[in-house]
Amino acid sequence: MTIHAVVATDSTGLAAVRTLLREYAAFLLATCDGIPAGSVSVRSIQLADGQMVGEMRRMWVRPKFRGNSLGKALAEAAIQIAQQMGHSALYLDTVAEKMPTALHLYRSVGFQECPRYNKNLVPGLIFLRKEF
Repeated sequence: MTIHAVVATDSTGLAAVRTLLREYAAFLLATCDGIPAGSVSVRSIQLADGQMVGEMRRMWVRPKFRGNSLGKALAEAAIQIAQQMGHSALYLDTVAEKMPTALHLYRSVGFQECPRYNKNLVPGLIFLRKEF
């Protein structure tokens, strides 16, 4: 498994991800034997108190690649990217009832429940934070 990070300062391949990078500071693509297997994005957000933090978004692993710690590797890579960006914490939201395996994964890499930090209105959301 290989994880490729495309960040806003890269010149190679930006044309292919220009739209994505308008919203996200980094896009991580995991491949297995050259086949796209999963991805996650990281962006900077401002909390209500003015603090700038990272937010992990769009975590996804193709079904045939699940169960091989790929999600954990992506989450750990996203954490590393957020730290490199200078953030003191990384946030995310998820629908725990619909994605209990994802919730378990997030907790396994150190995310803990926190108060709502965004205006996402999806029913059943929980909010998580990992501080560095």
